[in-house]
Amino acid sequence: MQAPRLPPLSSLAHDAAAVETAVSLLFEPSPPLATALISQASSVTSGSYASWDAFIDHAERIILRELAEPDQIAVVNAHPAIGAPAQSLSALSHAEQGHGSSAAATAAAAAVDGAAALASRLADLNARYAAVFGFGYLVFVAGRPRAVIADLLERRVLDAEAAAAQTGALPRAEVRAELDRALKDSVEIARSRAKVLLAQEAAP
Repeated sequence: MQAPRLPPLSSLAHDAAAVETAVSLLFEPSPPLATALISQASSVTSGSYASWDAFIDHAERIILRELAEPDQIAVVNAHPAIGAPAQSLSALSHAEQGHGSSAAATAAAAAVDGAAALASRLADLNARYAAVFGFGYLVFVAGRPRAVIADLLERRVLDAEAAAAQTGALPRAEVRAELDRALKDSVEIARSRAKVLLAQEAAP
């Protein structure tokens, strides 16, 4: 399988397909974000982005300040759930979630960390999180094992369920704060992916 590659930076201010490709690689397929970036292409200074950081900065402004909440949720939900089946993940999500680069490596990892039990636990926690918050759990994994992320998710779910039990629903302010955190993590994921992809392109 060919490694994913970013489109030419110079194409992003005038090529809608290039923007869609860049968004899919960095943020996972997110039509609301891609559409907003394409519609604002004419505002890019000097007709092109100075760097990939500049492109992601622009995307961040759109995500945090301009998208309506349903579209913000779509940006979050574009990312696969933590613990989703390896075959359903994009190449970059596959690596971020700690899967091996081959079937043998994946099988070895499963034997070590009890992947079936962990997958079942994560599926339950993901469903409970979505039930209380109204969107999927997204976090910048940053190389942490899935078991560590499961512990973080479990604490978040238990705290949220306890808070919701007191009033019948989670306070709106807490839902909004969690969505803002997830959106900011989506940007950190994009920055990390850009570094990985650029390093791959620069490698001999």
